[in-house]
Amino acid sequence: LNLPHRMNVLEQAVVLANRGELDAAMRMVEALLESEHDNAAAHCVLGQIHLRRGEHDDANDCFILALNFQPDYAEAHRQAGLLARERGKHGEAERALRQAAALDPSNPSILNDLGVLYFETGRLQEAVELFRRVLESAPQHADAHSNLGYVLARELEQIEEGKAHIQQALRLNPDHVAAQSNMSVILHHEGRRQEALELCEK
Repeated sequence: LNLPHRMNVLEQAVVLANRGELDAAMRMVEALLESEHDNAAAHCVLGQIHLRRGEHDDANDCFILALNFQPDYAEAHRQAGLLARERGKHGEAERALRQAAALDPSNPSILNDLGVLYFETGRLQEAVELFRRVLESAPQHADAHSNLGYVLARELEQIEEGKAHIQQALRLNPDHVAAQSNMSVILHHEGRRQEALELCEK
């Protein structure tokens, strides 16, 4: 297989998908799979495109194929876990994300995803521990700052530390939508409604 060419095609498809050109991205990946039917990375990217189109069953099939061809592919386990979480299959999601983390322990985004799952299922302290672990290895991880800040401020009433993390997320990425929303919620709770409104309007 021509790995550099293969990766170049997938990178182009990801760029198209991020622009919202999902049909074009899908055609590009499907063309690649005609000649490389066992390309796990391509099946995984195709699954993510299906997921963005709201085609959950097709996405799931793609992730299954990716793992059939490469059982130790961490990203495919991760994407399968995110899909299961979106479908409310929390046990399945946790198993997949834990497997992804075991295969790629240096990837902080997988631990962040697992922390979000714990938060959504009411396991707040475990979520906080995971977000803190992410930030120990990746202090510039804006998502983890935003997530940790929200849990601390809104769920555990550790307002000042929570705000500090959300503010750091916004320093790292001023356009971070979740951090803007989280900060707006906190400002509104503090009675600073005008500031909250201005932040929402950005």
